[in-house]
This record gives sequence, structure tokens and C-alpha cells, in this order.
Amino acid sequence: MNMNTINQISTTPVTTAVIPAAGTGNRLRPATSNKPKCLIEINGRPLLQYTIDALESHGYTRLILVTGYRAEMIEEFIGNYTGPLTIETIHNGLFDSTNNIYSIHLAIERLDSAFTLIESDLIFEPDALEPLKQPDTAALDRYDPSMHQGTTVTVSARGLVKTLNIGASSGIYTGNLYKTVNIWSFSRETTALLLNEIRSMTERNQTNCFYEVAIKNLINTRQLKINRVDFSAFWWDEIDTRQDLDRVISTLAAQPLSLVV
Repeated sequence: MNMNTINQISTTPVTTAVIPAAGTGNRLRPATSNKPKCLIEINGRPLLQYTIDALESHGYTRLILVTGYRAEMIEEFIGNYTGPLTIETIHNGLFDSTNNIYSIHLAIERLDSAFTLIESDLIFEPDALEPLKQPDTAALDRYDPSMHQGTTVTVSARGLVKTLNIGASSGIYTGNLYKTVNIWSFSRETTALLLNEIRSMTERNQTNCFYEVAIKNLINTRQLKINRVDFSAFWWDEIDTRQDLDRVISTLAAQPLSLVV
């Protein structure tokens, strides 16, 4: 990543993380029939533990977890935590009727600082997190139509996110197209912008959409500048379905990676 392209409103490293973990994980059933998706086990360790390990190894000090489905299991997991992070939970009581934008709303109302947003169904090499300590950045992988689905972005020559395309890709591939990894870091200033946008959307009852809609709105109105962190050199995966889970388990069995710091 070219650090000269960073929009340096703040250069203070990010030390707070937010993980929305309220969803029911329906597409991953039966693995999630009796537990939240973030607690499914890979190589005998909960998915959430891998993210916590990465946060610890890169100097994060605070973690906010937004719970919903089977919240008591996440509370029990955190109750047994003895590491250096200060971990707090917020319960999204509307988890079965809202999307992740509402969970993010609940979390950032508690924030007056920069933060890193990490979705709860991700697994990645811990070293990949280091550049995300720089605020106003997004983890992006070069788009591969044979592998990637979902939200994509285009990036300017200076490494800034130009457009954000939510949902299925149009299928038009260019070398300028990137897949979002669903790890974003925001400065204190852009956190305030994001909160205002999400509050406005909530007031209009737009609580059943992805948080990326708020980010897209701010990018489109040129209020938000997000810099690319290139994840293409790192291994990462997203676990939404049983097929995804089997792929991750198979990948790690064939090629063990340093996921434990």
C-alpha cells in the first residue's frame, strides 16, 4: 500500500475494533442450529478466537461485540476470556428483523474514536491486519470472477475507493475491480460521518440493509475517502455456507497457515 495516498485526517493507529455478530447464520445450518456463526470451530478453535488473536497481536486494546442470535453463548465465551483486550458486548434485540446496519448503529453510538470494523464470519492471516491500523482504509482483494461474489469496488490511480457496488457483481471484470474483504477502518472524523448517515437511514426505517449502503452514500457524496489495503498477497476467506466452511477446513488441512500468533 502506498502510504502517501492516505487521507491523513488522523495518523494515530486504530486500537478499537467492532465485530457485528448478531445474525442467525441461516445459510450455514445445521452448523449454526445451536450456536452463533462466530463460534463455529475450525481446527478445534472458534472462528471468533482467530480474530481476537489477530487483534491482540497488533496492539488493539478494545473490542465491541454486537450480539443477537444465541447471545448467551457469546457472553459465556467472553466471560472466559483472560487476554489483554477490553471486551464489551451490545445486544441487538432486533437481530431477527434487521440487517447489520442496525448492529453497527448500536456499536458506533458508543464510540468517539477511530475503529476497525471486522465481520464475524471472516478468517485471515493475522499479519494482514497491520495496514488496517491506519484509519480510513479498506481491505480489498483483486476481483476474481471465478472465486468472488458480493460487494465490489473500483479504485482510483491514487488508491482511493471510487465506487462501491453492493450485492452481486455485474460480471464485468476489469483490472481496477476489487472484492471487499469486509474489514474497514475509520478515523474519528469519519466515524462521526458514518454515525450521522446511519442515524439518518434508521430514522427513515432503512434498518434492513447492509452497512455498506451508508458507506456508499458517503463515497458518492464525496464526504468519505477510503484508501485501499491490498489483501491479494494474504490468505483470507468468508464463511457463509457449509460449502465455505468445508473449503476453509480443506484449505487449512492441505496448506497449514500461521493463523495462531
